[in-house]
Amino acid sequence: MSIEERHAVVVGGGIAGLAAAAALRCAGWGVTVLERAQTFTETDAGLAVTRNGLAALDALGCGDAVRAAGREVDTASARDQDGRWLLRTPAGAASTVLGVHRQRLHAVLRDAAAGADLVSGATVAVVDPGTPGGAPARVHWHGADGPRERAADLVVGADGLRSTVRPQLFPGSRPAYAGLTCWRAVIDDATSADDRFAPVWGPGAEFGALRTGAAETSWYLCVQAPPGATVPDELAAARRFVAGWSPDVRRWVDATRPERLVRHDVFHLAPPLPSYVRGRAVLIGDAAHALVPTTGQGANTALEDGVSLGPLLRGPDLAAGLRTFDADRRPRTQAIARRSLLTQRFGADLTGRGARAVRDAVLRLLPSGAVARAGSRALDWTPPR
Repeated sequence: MSIEERHAVVVGGGIAGLAAAAALRCAGWGVTVLERAQTFTETDAGLAVTRNGLAALDALGCGDAVRAAGREVDTASARDQDGRWLLRTPAGAASTVLGVHRQRLHAVLRDAAAGADLVSGATVAVVDPGTPGGAPARVHWHGADGPRERAADLVVGADGLRSTVRPQLFPGSRPAYAGLTCWRAVIDDATSADDRFAPVWGPGAEFGALRTGAAETSWYLCVQAPPGATVPDELAAARRFVAGWSPDVRRWVDATRPERLVRHDVFHLAPPLPSYVRGRAVLIGDAAHALVPTTGQGANTALEDGVSLGPLLRGPDLAAGLRTFDADRRPRTQAIARRSLLTQRFGADLTGRGARAVRDAVLRLLPSGAVARAGSRALDWTPPR
């Protein structure tokens, strides 16, 4: 079989899956993307694309389109719930991130994946990973026209935290609750004069607001809670939680429309996977390394994963390409996952007044410029060629 005849089935049509589809198409693969939802879309929320994510998008040729769809902002370290600075990044040392709505990013990636067969309403049931150089992989799914099956040279599991593919490849792996639940919302906001992104740490909580357009801001509020907890009025609960916080935080939450508020519990993978590859199947994004959101690297590492597949699997030796992918991606993404958990332990996990006072005092003594530079090293990433 020639390289041009190879076909990949991507399970999951989110950010990771579409990035993988676009990269594989660029490398000459035929691609089918199976999405469980009835439409190809994303959550009504914003995210920060950091320079590693932008490098991935530029490698796909769609970085400028995403920049046009978002808003560049400077990071400004961190504040406490009263609005006082814990660390304030000096001018010239701040990292620039791109705030963008997830749905606009998704639309750009969908265009970048042109030529892929996008199948919605497809519930994957069984994945047989096959053997490189031997039996093909096989994917069984249920769609609008009944049960379907397809042989594939490659299966990409990009189906997120609750992956169907992952437990079939690594049966002992399952998500672990991180102790946090997270509200998110996008609001109309044409009045904010400050474009900086500065997370706020309160007792047992973290808040952040990010401009995602000239008149749009996305905010999140992660708080400690038991898994599966429910409240009768989500927006009222969020407003009560920040009632004593700084005025800007209260203003963002108060400006939220109830129908645009979403909440989800936060999970991660623990222990981490021993490999991202089995047979002809590879896991990417949250399916491979779901991490807590404290470093904002979930979507960015998913973009890295997806984009890496194209150049690494361009050659005829699929097994060698998959080994290289695993050797490149697993150490990096699992290190970022560990750092994200450490940031949570140092931030939203602290509830006691004494522990928070010690943390705040230490942070105010640190040289903020050096901290900003150290924290940005994980963003130094170059796509493979």
